[in-house]
Amino acid sequence: MIKVIVFDFDLTLVDSFRALHRAWRDFEKFHHVSFFKIPEKKIWGMPKELVFKKIAQQSGHKLDWQQIRDLGIGYTKKHFAHLKIRAKAMLKEFKRKKIKIGIVSYNFYSTVSAVLKNPANRNIKFDFIFTSDKNSKKKKHQFLNHILKLYKIKKNELIYIGDHSQDIEAAKKAGVISAAVATGLFSMEQLKKCKPDILISKLIELKKYVQ
Repeated sequence: MIKVIVFDFDLTLVDSFRALHRAWRDFEKFHHVSFFKIPEKKIWGMPKELVFKKIAQQSGHKLDWQQIRDLGIGYTKKHFAHLKIRAKAMLKEFKRKKIKIGIVSYNFYSTVSAVLKNPANRNIKFDFIFTSDKNSKKKKHQFLNHILKLYKIKKNELIYIGDHSQDIEAAKKAGVISAAVATGLFSMEQLKKCKPDILISKLIELKKYVQ
């Protein structure tokens, strides 16, 4: 029986692709800092503070990485504030079944919060939100281990779902049920090679696997 479902955020719970690209364009326009010297699949799977450190190293810009980060967060929050959470009816159904739902993300807590404050999303209540900037910069598998202890559950009672190969790796490293959804930069065929326990094309399909 599944007791906890943990969701990755970007490209899993929300379609943040265009919003993040708009934020990057704004940043590049006003500050002349390029994000695309880093391969995009690495950007989406990398802790965001590390992204900004790499940008600072590559750009040779007068701004240090913390200043680049703070400016970047501002642009990102602006564009993310309009995003809607996917499969809201399914999430409500999980809550009715007394299943805990939460978020583990390498995005910033303030960015995730901006999305959740959207009136369209306010009726979805997550039991926990863990982000690397607010929680001792842990890696995803460490968050999953923490959640297992927090709710005193067995590993086969927790599903972690994400769109990135690194999400599957994190679930496997923590020993929990791995679920992959092809709503990001990886196709079904690419995700299948990572051998997740569950492989779906749309987030709403997850409910078929939750008993």
